Amino acid sequence: MSSYEDYGRVSRSYDRTRHPVGLPLVREGLMRCGTPPDSLNLVDAGCGTGAYTEALSGKIPNIIALDFSTGMLDAARTKCRDRPTRFLRASIQAIPLEDGAADGILNNLVLHHLPNDDGFAAQRQAFSEFARILRPGGALVIGVCTREQLRDGFWFTRLIPNAIDGCCEVTAPLARQVAMREDAGFSVEKHAVPWDDILQGDAYFDRLGPLDPAWRDGDSVWSLAPPEELEAAITRVRTMEEAGSLAAWVGEHEAQRLKTGQITSSLLGRRNMRTTGRYRHTEPVVAWAERRRVPSTDSLGGISGGPALNANGEIVDVTVASSKRRGRVFTTAPISMDQLLSQANVKPAGRPSAGLNTGPANRNFIDYGSALRRQLTVAQVICRVEGGGRKRGRRL
Repeated sequence: MSSYEDYGRVSRSYDRTRHPVGLPLVREGLMRCGTPPDSLNLVDAGCGTGAYTEALSGKIPNIIALDFSTGMLDAARTKCRDRPTRFLRASIQAIPLEDGAADGILNNLVLHHLPNDDGFAAQRQAFSEFARILRPGGALVIGVCTREQLRDGFWFTRLIPNAIDGCCEVTAPLARQVAMREDAGFSVEKHAVPWDDILQGDAYFDRLGPLDPAWRDGDSVWSLAPPEELEAAITRVRTMEEAGSLAAWVGEHEAQRLKTGQITSSLLGRRNMRTTGRYRHTEPVVAWAERRRVPSTDSLGGISGGPALNANGEIVDVTVASSKRRGRVFTTAPISMDQLLSQANVKPAGRPSAGLNTGPANRNFIDYGSALRRQLTVAQVICRVEGGGRKRGRRL
């Protein structure tokens, strides 16, 4: 569901100026799943009119295409009527699929349509859903326009600066998007800009395109233009065309696209930790590179289960494993922690812990940990156990 575009109306003309871009990276990412295409389960999350579904379904027959817009889904069904695609009307914030149902997920130019209230909480929820339905070892391919690409990757954006400002507001900076993805347990394996791909194809180069409502429907940014700005843009195009200066003006600003591109595609994998033994399982984790060790010990043994602290002494995670050889410490992915607390019926206050009075720097970790337990700073341990006759989410 778009927070600003009427895709029920737009779906009737959307395909006139849009085609799938970045397909080589999409195919590359899906091949990394290790599952043959003819048995790979792909979710096209925010399928729109089905352009990607149609392009991929020739070799990947098992595709679930979902979108919240009924109009877009109807167009996708028509386009893929001869394919065995399954269609679902659903939001990417609440995907009606089981955990681990997908080998691959495609999400292209969708996230900016979610509301950006409360620190992009809607986008965080979407990434949590992607992590939930994607099996360990699966791949997520994301396509976004960065703020830089929104401003410089399209010649016509100079006509509607207020609309571009509005679109940038609902587009999280790329660094913040990467952080949200990592919080959900994903690792960014590759960023790529398909320099030769144009979102609107050949129609993009029509300098009189802004005069045509159907042409404008090919890019949702136009729906953010206030009526007076849209009217001024149309007048400006007509005036420049009559003066014979429009072609040169378009060429001047079009040159910026060659420096930014129009879309950034990202290939994401799931960071997973596999444990063996009686309670063997696989779960997403966050990997940290070790920069310094205080005190300087030869072993990292015994730190599993301990709190992970930020620079303010706030407990932000739980340590689950370490690798001395690789210099890595692994902590729980936020999605795992959320699930564990939910199963234990623990409701956090929605913010990090209040923090410790003094940090462990330059102290003996064993003595420091003992002091925390004596003071009941660490007062409860929740253990999630599966199998072996013990109940899941048992408290100790």
